[in-house]
Amino acid sequence: GGGKVNAVEATFCFFLIQMQVAVIDLLTEARYTEAMRDDPLRFPDLMTFVWVGIFAGLIISTASSGFIIDAYGPYAVAYFMILPGVLVLYPTARNYMNDKCLSSAEIAALREQIFAQKEILWLVVITSVGALILACVVFFGNLTILQNYYVALVVLAVVSASFYLLCRPEIGGVNVFFLLQGACLLSIEGAMFYFFTDTEEQYPEGPHFSALFYASVTGVVGAISGFVGMILYNKYLKWWRYHPLLVVLNSLLVVANLINIIVFTRYNLVLGIPDALFVLGSTMFHWVLYMLLYMPAVVLTSQFCPKGLEATMFALIAGAWNLGWAVGQYGGSALLYILGVQPRGAPNESAQFKNLWLAALIAALVP
Repeated sequence: GGGKVNAVEATFCFFLIQMQVAVIDLLTEARYTEAMRDDPLRFPDLMTFVWVGIFAGLIISTASSGFIIDAYGPYAVAYFMILPGVLVLYPTARNYMNDKCLSSAEIAALREQIFAQKEILWLVVITSVGALILACVVFFGNLTILQNYYVALVVLAVVSASFYLLCRPEIGGVNVFFLLQGACLLSIEGAMFYFFTDTEEQYPEGPHFSALFYASVTGVVGAISGFVGMILYNKYLKWWRYHPLLVVLNSLLVVANLINIIVFTRYNLVLGIPDALFVLGSTMFHWVLYMLLYMPAVVLTSQFCPKGLEATMFALIAGAWNLGWAVGQYGGSALLYILGVQPRGAPNESAQFKNLWLAALIAALVP
């Protein structure tokens, strides 16, 4: 009542928003995978073109959201989101994706091709059930943080084994790698938010960033840095073999995560490095690395998509990767719980950040 939205309603709305984004993303990926078959050598250039638009939108939305929240409150952001959500209807109606109108016979043949891929259908079912289990555990399970993580590990094991057993070795092995990579990226973002934004009353020793700076300024810097990472990949790294490239980039990611320990121990102030400068530099480094890791993953995945099943395969692989990252979120929560890092924005909660550096150290070394 009173115009307020409860947690269930808000979650459902965000589910619909994410579903629209996911559908558009997957259909776009399927379309440029088809284009890749015509000219494989130009695929990194096509990816760059696509991501220029993505980063342009990301920069605009990130830069404006903080100001909108400050000026009009959090609900106003939802109203501003209506416009881009509606604008996508025009290019869809105009068939900018160049979809062909299929005859009844062609549709029947396509369906027959899909149902003939029994392994893919089983993987879709298994991955979907795994995602539903994780969602139900959170909302209806009433389990502890550690129990949630144990369930997530079981789901990860089942999905990983399914990919390895039901796919060709070269496809199954690659997807298991990215699944495990996502699961090993233990997220401590929840504690980091309070570390950086707590007030002097809540955490006297902290950086005391405003929500606007932490969300908008670092977000814009991150988006620009991600764009730089994409350009670097397209110009210098697209000819590298995947194995050495992933080894080098993951090693650099470990180093980047270890550097965060400096700010969590407040040693950056001893070195004379202001909090804002340190965080912006760290954000730039991380986003460049994340984009350099993402680009070869997408290029590699595109090469495995069977002709005519690009959207289905991309949806399956993206779902599996997201499941791996979700397990990483559960793992990060469990790690923070074990180490007693449970900030809530309460007054005098400095003790909650005592072991945050240790959490960052473990999260950095796990990958």
